[in-house]
Amino acid sequence: QVGVGVGGEVPSQQQQRLVVSDVSPNILKVLLRYIYCDSCKELEASPFPHATVVDILKAANRFNIHGLRERCGEALVQELSVQNVAHLLIEASLHGTETLKKQCLRFAAKHYRAVSKTEGFSKLDRHPTLLKDLMHILATQFTKQPVATQS
Repeated sequence: QVGVGVGGEVPSQQQQRLVVSDVSPNILKVLLRYIYCDSCKELEASPFPHATVVDILKAANRFNIHGLRERCGEALVQELSVQNVAHLLIEASLHGTETLKKQCLRFAAKHYRAVSKTEGFSKLDRHPTLLKDLMHILATQFTKQPVATQS
């Protein structure tokens, strides 16, 4: 539970409380620090904890903190790998980070053979639109390749 007072005052019993039960206190602190200080040290750590950044991304999307959501997406793009791209593609799609989604799709298409063998890729079955988007990129890449001619 979070009680918010004006000017740092302790909320009185007559003030209403905002209950945020589905966001951990640590993630809520990150959101507040970003709102008040425009800072997110979790994104500056190297390497940063992916799960934490995904949780921050989810919360930033929920509370419409667009700048933080985009910064999370940009940080996650830098950490794309064969093992995490399918999971991050799903998260990007669910939480509205178009840049991350596009980069995940490009990465997955470029490394399709390896990505398609991962456990995360099998979870894309539950997201047919993402599979369709991936197949579209693969088809586009395939048609751009020069065709070998016989002499």
